[in-house]
Amino acid sequence: CSANVAKATLIEEEMAELVEKMQELESEEKELLQVLAKEAEQKKEEDKEKEPPKKKKKKSKDKDASVESEPAQTPTNDVDPRLLEMQKRKLTTLLHIQSLSLQLPPLRDNTDNLLRQLQYLRSDTSTDKVVCEVSGNFMSSRDADERIAAHYAGKQYIGWKLVREKLKELQKRGFGMGDSQ
Repeated sequence: CSANVAKATLIEEEMAELVEKMQELESEEKELLQVLAKEAEQKKEEDKEKEPPKKKKKKSKDKDASVESEPAQTPTNDVDPRLLEMQKRKLTTLLHIQSLSLQLPPLRDNTDNLLRQLQYLRSDTSTDKVVCEVSGNFMSSRDADERIAAHYAGKQYIGWKLVREKLKELQKRGFGMGDSQ
C-alpha cells in the first residue's frame, strides 16, 4: 500500500515538472512566433524595396489574356524548422504526461482496495470480538443468534459455568480465601 502511494506521489511530481516544462515550451513558442512574424515583416519590406515600380497596363477587352499575363505568385507555406522542433518537443512532453496520467488510476484503485481490506481486517479482529465472561472464549458481535445460542448451550460454557458456581459456593463456606485454618 505504501509502495503504491510512494509511486503515485513520484508520478504526480514528475507530471508537475512536465506541466512546468510544457508551460515553458509554450512561452518559448510564443516568443518564436513573434520572432518569425518580425522576420516575415522584414522580408516583405525587403521584397518591396527590391521590386521595381509597377507599370499600369492598358485594359484589354480580352479578360482571359490579362489574367494569363499577370505573374503567378505562390504563397510561401514553408514552416520554420525551429517551430517544427518546438512543436515536436511539446508533443513529446504531452505524450509523456498522458502515459503518466494513465498509470495513476490503477495505482489509486489498488491502494483503495488494499486500504479497504486492511480496514476490514482491523475491524474483524479488534472491534467486533467479545470475550465471554464465563468461558473466556472469543465471540464475534456479528455472529448470528443461532451461533450465540449454541455457545451458551455448549459443553465448554456449561462446564465453566458449573466450575464458577462451585467456586462461589466454596468461597461462601470459607474455602479458597487464602486463609489458613
